[in-house]
Parts: sequence; C-alpha cells; structure tokens
Amino acid sequence: MKVLALGFPAELLERLGRYFYDLDIESVDTLEVLQCIPSLLVIEQVALGDDPLGYLDELRKRETPLRAVPIIYCLSPDAYDQAGLATGLVRRLGVKRVLATPVDLPELARSVAAELGIRMRPQPPRAPAARRQTLSALAGLWLKFRASNLARVHSLEMAAEVLQHGELEANARRQVEREMHKLVGSAGTFGFQEASLLAREAESLLAHASVLNGEQRLRLLELAQRIRFQLEGAAPPCAEAASKAQTGKSILVVSDDPEMAGSLPGFTLTRAASNEEARTLVRDQLPGALLLDACSGDLATRVQLLKELSWEFPQLPMLVLTGEQGLHARLALTEMGSVEVLCRPVTAQQISEELRILLERRGQLGVRVLAVDDDPSILEAVKGTLEPMGLAVETLSDPTLFWEALELSSPDLILLDVDMPYLSGLDLCRVLRTDPRWSDRPVLFLTAYFDTNTMQRIYQAGADDYIQKPVVDSELVTRISNRLARTQHYRRLADTDLLTGVATRRVAG
Repeated sequence: MKVLALGFPAELLERLGRYFYDLDIESVDTLEVLQCIPSLLVIEQVALGDDPLGYLDELRKRETPLRAVPIIYCLSPDAYDQAGLATGLVRRLGVKRVLATPVDLPELARSVAAELGIRMRPQPPRAPAARRQTLSALAGLWLKFRASNLARVHSLEMAAEVLQHGELEANARRQVEREMHKLVGSAGTFGFQEASLLAREAESLLAHASVLNGEQRLRLLELAQRIRFQLEGAAPPCAEAASKAQTGKSILVVSDDPEMAGSLPGFTLTRAASNEEARTLVRDQLPGALLLDACSGDLATRVQLLKELSWEFPQLPMLVLTGEQGLHARLALTEMGSVEVLCRPVTAQQISEELRILLERRGQLGVRVLAVDDDPSILEAVKGTLEPMGLAVETLSDPTLFWEALELSSPDLILLDVDMPYLSGLDLCRVLRTDPRWSDRPVLFLTAYFDTNTMQRIYQAGADDYIQKPVVDSELVTRISNRLARTQHYRRLADTDLLTGVATRRVAG
C-alpha cells in the first residue's frame, strides 16, 4: 500500500511510518503529475494554496483515478473554525476524515490505519503521570461495569440460541443489536479491542441481514462465545497498561548554556544541549513542559525543533526565552499557537511563575465538560479519563434532561453521543447552536459509527469534531485539549487589542 502526503515535514512522515509494519509513505509537492495511484491521500491545507476547496473540487471532477482515492484532510485552526467548511469537505468532496493542525501524530496514525484497514505496530508508552492515573481509574471502573457488559454478552448468547431453532422477534433483535452497539464502545474503551471488533461484527449481522442463514446463525453463536472469553479475564488490558505507564514531570531545558541547567523554584530540570538530544529526551519520556533558550544556537533550527515537536506532541507546553531578537523570534513563532514567549532579562522566579501559569492553562484546570451518553460505562470512562487531567466532568445519561444539565453545569465543552433514545445527540447539537448563550461552546461527538453519512450529519448539526468509539483515552484528551486551546486562543484575541496588547473595553470595563 502507498500513502501520498502533501505539505508535511519529511521528518514527521518518517516517524509516521514507524507506526506501521509495511506501509510506503511518500511526500509529494503536487498532485498534478503522479507516478502511481495511492491507496490514500493525506493533505495539509496550506499545501493547496489560497483555494484548497477549489483545488480539491477540480481534482475530483477530472477524469483521473484520484477521483476515488480516500483523503484525510488536515485543516489549520483558523480554517477549522469556519462555518460549514468541514461539512463541505465531507459532503461535496468526499473527504473521509478531517483533523485539525497541529496534528497529534498517534491520532494521524490511527486515522491512516482505520482508512486502510491495517494494523499498527505496538508503541512504547510515553505518558505523563496523569495517564497512569487515567488508566488506573479505567481499570477500577471495569470492576464496576464488568457485570453489565457480560449481561450484554448474555443477551447475544440467548439470541444466538433462539436463532438455532427459529426466528428472533423483531423488537428483541433490535434490542440485542443495540446492546452490541454499546458493547463496541464500552469494551474497546476498557482495552478489550478484540471483543470490541467482535461485537461490531455481531451488530452488523443483526442490522444488515434481514434473514440470517445457517452459517450466519452459527457465526453469531461463535461471536458470543469469543466475546465472553475475552471479557472474563482477570484484569482488563488498561490495568496492565497503567502499570507500564511512565511518569515525566520535569522541565526539559533546551540550551547550549550550562547555566540554564540551574534551578527553577518548584521544578526539576533536565537539560538538552542540542536539538537532536531534545528530540530524543522528549520522545523517550514526555516532560511536563519544554523551556527553550532561543538566545543560544541558531534561531531557525530552534524554530524548526518547536514546529516538529508541536506536530508530534500538541499538548506539550512550550516556553521560549528570547533576547534582543525578541520581535523576530515572536514573528517566527506566531504559527505555533502552543508556544509562549518570554523576553529577557528575566529572573528564575519569573520563569517559574510563567511555567506554572502555562502548565495550569494547558492542564485545563477549572474547565468544565458535560458528557451526554445513554451508556453509563462510557460516561464513567470519560470521567475517569478526563478528571486526572484536571477537568471537571458532569455526566448525563438521559438526553431529555440536557437543557437542565446545561444550565446547572455551564460547561466549557460538550461531549455528545450520536445514537440515544428519545433525543439523539444530533438533535441536541442543533438546538444548542440556535441559542446565543451556548452557540459558541465546542461540541464533540462520540460515536461507534464511522460511515460518511454519519460524519455528514454530525457536521451538519454544527459539531466541531468527532471521536470514534471505542474511546482511546489519549485521543480523547488530545481532541478536547486542542479544541479548548483553540477556543481560548480566539477568546484572548477578542479580548485583547492586537496593537497595544491592552484588554478591550469588554474585558476591562
């Protein structure tokens, strides 16, 4: 299989290739003349010029084999927030997935794997202490929801037994299909990936075959037995992952000045004298934050380092110290919204205070999330994933009480499930977008459906993004944090005069 990537750094693509066993990823400068037809296109928006939609539209209209090639499209933060743009990409141009830049590399790898239907290489865990807390919380929650998930398996077993001797009544069949839909998300979230895939197959058989033949009926029985075998293990996979998760809360200082390895009040420091050493240290054990001395070394190569790391680790807080070239450095860094700049002269105490503020902001302390899903195990998993990251999570299993929960919790971000009884998440999102008080709140969908029609409906309803079930904890945290960071960025722009840096009357008055 061959993947063509347009607009990405070569080093990033080289690292993307390490996620796969045998995948040819090639960087191209244009789609006009190609030597081969790829299995997938991955496009970064800026590579298509001033009219990316027009370019893709023209490409799709031509008599070319590229008309049918699936596309993963990566939008810049500004473009990502344009009304209707994501919907247009999906509906008009048939784009399979829309990601926001800077793209989280594991998320991009998962998207490529999903579109091509291939396996990824196991990756060594490189997680901060909060991830260990998250995985431990999920392992504990499994004990609470193990019985309810096994009850779902039992419903499939009973249905399969009935089908060995006759037909299943329509309502009973729909109920089992719904239980399998929930099991897809719940089992995968707790780390039972194979059980999740088997449940998805069972759901598909019940949903799409109006009359099951003998082979399909036997397959349902086999699926039920295999799922039970997977779920009756002593401990969920997330418990093992928690025991392996690394911690890494030191501050990585990138500078060729030995004095920069001195002490900062409240932090443990590790120094990297070169960009290459910094790359290695960040990838081996993710630090709490990166402090880069732009006064040492070549500014252009320092900026390139930050650009690469912001692509791969969008949640890594970065603080840059600049000197006389402060304005030049600021201009070079403007394209990376994840970077804060501090001008010298500055004391160690001031650096520590700026790092503390930066860490709190990136940790999203005080941020409130409202999660709505009719599956309690998903709600508890979301809560267990996000609360160790410093977010306050309110959960709701009855969508008819959504407006009351919204008023009480006043969330900064809302997570919705697509398929719920009485009111779907799509209904709730549409209503939300009509109210001026809540219309600017980021809305992310959690869904076990991944077909183009569902994606179109999600974006048409006014959603900002979607995450596929089973929920991967790192992807959930990344998507939420990225969306909150963009929202906070635009609010700061609206509240600050760009020329003077002074708060606007709306804030100051």
